[in-house]
Amino acid sequence: MQFLHFDEAKQAAVAAVKTWVGPTSQEVRALLIVDLFGKLRLVIWEHSSSDTTNLEDELVVGCGAWWTGEMLRFKELDLVTAKIYDSAWISARPDETEPRFRLHDRHRLERSLADAPLADYFHRCDRVAAAGEIIVFPAGDLNEDYADKLARIDLEEAPEAHDSGLWKLLTRVRDELKPKWILLDARTGISEPAGQLLSGIAHLHVLLGTTQDQSWQGLNLVLDRLGKQRVLVECAQAEVLLVQAMVPSGEPGKAAKQAFSARAEEEFDNRFYAAEEGDTENDDRFWTLGDKGSQDAPHAPMPVDYDSKLASFGDITEVADALCAGPYPPIVERIVSRFLTEPEA
Repeated sequence: MQFLHFDEAKQAAVAAVKTWVGPTSQEVRALLIVDLFGKLRLVIWEHSSSDTTNLEDELVVGCGAWWTGEMLRFKELDLVTAKIYDSAWISARPDETEPRFRLHDRHRLERSLADAPLADYFHRCDRVAAAGEIIVFPAGDLNEDYADKLARIDLEEAPEAHDSGLWKLLTRVRDELKPKWILLDARTGISEPAGQLLSGIAHLHVLLGTTQDQSWQGLNLVLDRLGKQRVLVECAQAEVLLVQAMVPSGEPGKAAKQAFSARAEEEFDNRFYAAEEGDTENDDRFWTLGDKGSQDAPHAPMPVDYDSKLASFGDITEVADALCAGPYPPIVERIVSRFLTEPEA
């Protein structure tokens, strides 16, 4: 049986209710509610009972597990419940083509009722690689339903990182698609998604920053989380790679690299590196001040020059060559060097 997505169920319900309301008398109104559990129910205002047999059948078939089976007739409700639904009608979103139909979304942090097929949410990009492929999971379609979807997602961190919905999704991606690498792009700054990625899920954190104080304010919060706070509880720091982004060309670029490098060393000394204590076992577990001279030390930034081509492009093929040259291959090499891999047979 094909998996029924919530969007499909919601669209089917809207279409069915609007079709049913249309030919009824003008005193009939219908309110479709997405309840706190992400399911659909219907409230009908009418003076005399209307035949809803066909409508109920359509909702059962079109909505599947997303339909609660509840079709409430307003005139049969108690006074308290009726008042609640009257308020819901007022705050609901009016339909553009049917004024006697409204939709009301009630938001709750939730998870899916079932495991949707991954293939419905990614596309394969093989146009820019000589071999292999890149599988991309976009953030979604920015349509009229997008805000409601975001409002329902539970982005709070689970007590344990491996109990989170994000971890379970990554596990499915690993087991079903078997990728060699999984790269997650988190929005710059401190946010709920970024917080999940800082909770122990990632094997390596690639941090991007600039010389601006605002950039360092955000980076410092991350460094405290991945470095100092872990050291204080005798836990090794998380693996980090620092990238200086949008470096200008010419002499301003040279000055920016020097300033960023100096600031990076200072902040990592204070917020990331452990003190040297002459303890060999301790030195092996932690990045210490004595490791700063290492070529791949976490504080040693990898600069990326500003490229106007990457600021505006319509298709990935337009910038593929630029992304495979210049500062990017060394970054890839440094990422790969952090992981031990078995030799191919």
